[in-house]
Amino acid sequence: MNIGPSLIALARDTASRNGLDPAIVCAIVEQESAWDSHAMRYEGAFRAKYVAPLGLSPTEEIARSISWGLMQVMGQVAREYGFAEKFLSALCEPEAGVTVGCAVFAEKLALAERELSAVSAPGGTAGSQCISACKTATLGCVSIGAPRCPDRGAPADATPAGSPTRPELHRRALQLWNGGANAAYADQVLEHVARYR
Repeated sequence: MNIGPSLIALARDTASRNGLDPAIVCAIVEQESAWDSHAMRYEGAFRAKYVAPLGLSPTEEIARSISWGLMQVMGQVAREYGFAEKFLSALCEPEAGVTVGCAVFAEKLALAERELSAVSAPGGTAGSQCISACKTATLGCVSIGAPRCPDRGAPADATPAGSPTRPELHRRALQLWNGGANAAYADQVLEHVARYR
């Protein structure tokens, strides 16, 4: 795989600005697009279930049903996050795609922390808290403006007693990112992380 150093630098910088582990973001990019900024994937079942009922123009409906660019952000998710470019194909521009992708993954990480903290609390469960925050259920609770992870940027070993560990958080956030489409997804991404440390 021939990866341009400018793409890696962009992914690392954008991850850092969002309080994310740059190696995790680079591993997501590798898994999702193999660093091809023009990668795209049509998701027909997603379109039928979530986008078609919105009554959009045919072009917008199809575009929202496609995963775009380096991080393969769904067009619908990008719109939920306020991506206002006229054409969703603009997500294939590396900076645009990684910026939206990092914002989405930051929310997944925050949600993972809330879920795992709720489960680890005495008598806690994560159930309805997650579902009420969902806009697009198969994508694992996408919500605009949800609270950010309070300890992003903390050292990996700085986990308060009873709190989920960084590996647990990353694994759950990756599961949420993938929306359950691939049970092995988190392991596949985590296999790439060492390459970017």
